[in-house]
Amino acid sequence: RDDALRVMRVDLFKPEIYIRRDTDGVWNVEWAFQQAPRAEALPEAAKKEDPWKDYLRPDESFPRNGVHIHDGTIHVTFASKAGKEKDVTWSITSVSAMLSRREGILTLRPFRGEFYGGTISADAELLRAQPFTLRQMTVDVRDAQISQLVRGDTFVKNMKAGKLNGVLSLTADKEKLGGRPIAAGYAEITQGDLWDLPAFSGILHLLTLTAVSDRRIDTGILEFTVEEDQIRIDKMHFLGYPVSLFGDGACSLTGDWMEIVFYPRLGKSDWNSILPIIGAPIDLLANIFKGVLTPLVLKGSFEKPEFTREQLHFLKPSVKSLIEEKSPR
Repeated sequence: RDDALRVMRVDLFKPEIYIRRDTDGVWNVEWAFQQAPRAEALPEAAKKEDPWKDYLRPDESFPRNGVHIHDGTIHVTFASKAGKEKDVTWSITSVSAMLSRREGILTLRPFRGEFYGGTISADAELLRAQPFTLRQMTVDVRDAQISQLVRGDTFVKNMKAGKLNGVLSLTADKEKLGGRPIAAGYAEITQGDLWDLPAFSGILHLLTLTAVSDRRIDTGILEFTVEEDQIRIDKMHFLGYPVSLFGDGACSLTGDWMEIVFYPRLGKSDWNSILPIIGAPIDLLANIFKGVLTPLVLKGSFEKPEFTREQLHFLKPSVKSLIEEKSPR
């Protein structure tokens, strides 16, 4: 590259960008930010004669008016410890964004795109591009179609409807957190039916409620925190029939492992709809009907979930309050 060349703005039309997060926690932007070869430094006298000196920012390595993305595609991959075939990749299309540099910090704003039938917007600050280091990021997903979002993922292939709305906020401010990234978010699933997922159908089998015809979970809400290679579910509730589910727990980013506790509560007042089931564990169902909190622990992986019933399990006050608030009267 000609070291005397001064670039004021870069426009990228229909770029395809690949971003990867490996299991050791390193983010990698695979296409860009490659260090360009540098020519030898110009003599001091020549620098003073540079006609661009009044127009360039102190950091001459980045275009003054930013990098603009038009109609781009971004693929984000989360690597799985179980192997490449278990990696999870999401794609954002029709991306419109601007990357600029202010006081040594790369800012990505605005950022807008289409995300599986819905929209996604983001705002981010990057301390450096190599290695890819975020200081803060906020992502807002609106009305993403779950049927498109999970296409190709075998463990949720039966889920054919529903909308996803969510917000994720990440910060890795070195002064406040010592550089350790922390993310927290809120996700809401509506207009869907989660009973077809293996994790949820396992609860029906454990309670022998598979014969109940009127069954549905059409609303699910989770509050979560992302820590290094895991997602901590601080509290969650899934409202539906014949039972609603409440709880908390943790799982890996790619679903290789999980440990999530569910507390079933009767989802409708019509106790007669589940009494006629032959072979039902009446003691467990009776406890649910009477309001006794009986924990069901989900372990294994997303593809091969395993349920166990535990008599004793610590119930967080926040989850208890949520059960009291959302359970049907």
